[in-house]
Amino acid sequence: MGKHNARTIVLMTIGLACYWPFFRRFEFSLFFTARPDAAFETLQSYAVVMISCVAFALVALPLHERIERFIARNRPLVLIVSCAGAVGYALLLFAPAGPLMMAASITLGAGYVALTCIWALLLAGQKGNTPLICIAVSFPISSLLSLAILLPEPISLLFTMVSPAVSALAWFLLPGERTGSENPSARVFRTMPFGTLGIFCLFIVVGHLMVGALYQTDAFIPVSERIITTVLSSITLLLMAYLLAKSSAADTLLGKGWVLLATFYLAAAFLVLYVGSDLYHLDTGIIAAELNCFEIFFWILLVLSIRQTRISPVFAFCSGFLIIKAVPVGVAKLLLPSVFEWLNLRPSDYTAAFVAVMTFMLIIITVVFLNTRAFSPAEAASDGQARDKTCAAIAVEAGLTPREEEVMRMMAQGHSLKKIGETLFISTGTVQGHTKNIYRKLDVHSKQELIDLVDEHREPRRYK
Repeated sequence: MGKHNARTIVLMTIGLACYWPFFRRFEFSLFFTARPDAAFETLQSYAVVMISCVAFALVALPLHERIERFIARNRPLVLIVSCAGAVGYALLLFAPAGPLMMAASITLGAGYVALTCIWALLLAGQKGNTPLICIAVSFPISSLLSLAILLPEPISLLFTMVSPAVSALAWFLLPGERTGSENPSARVFRTMPFGTLGIFCLFIVVGHLMVGALYQTDAFIPVSERIITTVLSSITLLLMAYLLAKSSAADTLLGKGWVLLATFYLAAAFLVLYVGSDLYHLDTGIIAAELNCFEIFFWILLVLSIRQTRISPVFAFCSGFLIIKAVPVGVAKLLLPSVFEWLNLRPSDYTAAFVAVMTFMLIIITVVFLNTRAFSPAEAASDGQARDKTCAAIAVEAGLTPREEEVMRMMAQGHSLKKIGETLFISTGTVQGHTKNIYRKLDVHSKQELIDLVDEHREPRRYK
């Protein structure tokens, strides 16, 4: 491994490790311990941060092209903007209650969305499994760094405050990102693995709700629970990183790995129903660990999908951020406690029943998902459907025109030039012209090489 590659891996891993922490409620409350009305101000500020994250991510979706161009052309300015999280934390610590504290909370939300955008572009612009390995390795490092909250103040606060700035600086020191992504369209979305992304999102959202119900949000989270979460998620993700280093079929690993994660996930949920509340922290640690792994699996799959479809990285990451982070965390940490408090229910009154409902819903939807994949006519009717999806993905990646994609699809099925011309109502000479363009763009020299190329792309994606 060359010096430049080693430097890239180290910076990417450190930057991502400082990016993953997302406004944990207890750590956030430490910035308000010296205030006279700490509980109310913590809740108020946390709500503003969550709303700001959602608002800025929603704004970024339609502006993704402009944001990507701005990031590519103004890296020093983007670095300053991405450090907004560090400024926000400093303001929270020293600013008095009122407008300045609200401004600090909004700054925190803006800073995190800015970090999401810059890392989206960088990860999507890297080739091979190296960035995927960095994603997997960075989270165990992030979990270990999060244990710094157990240190005495102000050291614990300092770690939280500098993390956004360290993440932004690591990004700035890395090479620039690619450009040339495509706008979201029916043609692009057709090749997205929405089924797999959807099942990941389901487990993540339900996991946030379960953990939110199990956590005693106003009390200190036991060290044992933090250690369980850190150890279990670290072992799983480091194993994933090792397998990624040994294999080029990252999506196949994800397709097999999620089943194992789901098994442990559901086992921990059933354990909540079986044991008493005294062991809830053990169950919460296990569920939180599996939740962390599902989140990292989701981001890895999203990076693979961006490469495959060339969809806008900012659009994809901000959408994912909304679905698996901002909205579910806000609901779990703010809305659910308020609802249960309004119903005058104590945690011991609703936790087991709530987890039971969530677990039952997970099982039902998972069974429906697997049944759809196993027996739907679209998947089982013919092998040609999978081939068409692969051809569409290759066409997007290679920049083929819609007509060239149609010709390529028929060539991959073994049809002759004459048959293709008759089917598409074009002359044989026109088909030959499209064929030359297809061969040039795909860097192949015969129909058999094209068929082999399609088969190679299909093999690792059958789990979708």
